[in-house]
Amino acid sequence: MYMLPHFPGRGRIGKWLRERGLNWTSLYLLRGMLLRLLRHVDRQAIEIERRKYWTGPETISSLYHRLEENRVLWDQHDWTQAGEEWTQQVREFRNMDPDEWKAALINNMLIPWIPEGKTVLEIGPGAGRWSEILCERAARLFLADISAACLELCRSRFSGKPHVEYWLIGEDGLSFIADDSIDAIWSYDVFVHINPTDIANYVNDFRRILKPGGVAVIHHAGGVYPEALRTRGWRSAMTREFFAHLVQKAGLSLVLQDEELVHMPGDVISVFKKPA
Repeated sequence: MYMLPHFPGRGRIGKWLRERGLNWTSLYLLRGMLLRLLRHVDRQAIEIERRKYWTGPETISSLYHRLEENRVLWDQHDWTQAGEEWTQQVREFRNMDPDEWKAALINNMLIPWIPEGKTVLEIGPGAGRWSEILCERAARLFLADISAACLELCRSRFSGKPHVEYWLIGEDGLSFIADDSIDAIWSYDVFVHINPTDIANYVNDFRRILKPGGVAVIHHAGGVYPEALRTRGWRSAMTREFFAHLVQKAGLSLVLQDEELVHMPGDVISVFKKPA
């Protein structure tokens, strides 16, 4: 959110003093110190919010990982690798073969929980990395994304699949989906980038749109990362406990939380259902 200026060395400060004067140089350095202080304050406030499970527009965490921020990011992303660049990261993060990891996630999470011949919603399909499996299983598949660029990529990729529909997510969330109409929801590598307030809104939408007994499989940030990965992946201020709290608060039933099938250690996949 805040652009932190690079703190200059003594030589550059001297050059600025000669060329730009004392007032400008002092203000520039003061601005840098204040922004760093503000970032520290934000981190401390967000940590309290995470522990207390606070959401809403008056939280600090809601200022980060916003919809418009994410929209710009994914509209401008280079999708020439169709999202498989993140599949390849498992080699670095977990020392696993990417193809074996992806097959394990499909066989042990997607197939067991996403039923065949049903109405399925995928949130954040990107370029269709998981959609290609879902569209072979679903009788009707909603692909919903905040990025128009991603939806166009999917339209091109699945142009011969008349049972696939494409929807742009806006400020009104999933309002385009009818109540009690979805059998299963899948989302991988998406909610890790969504702030807690927006996640809470999505979970409440899930309660509305899922059929009784319907299931959701959501990959999200877990909050506890190895030191080497702590600043990687632009993870939002979510924890496994926070997510479980939001699920239960919405009147949904948490089934399991898995940390073994994710590609980045520290992430979590939560599976939950709407009561029958």
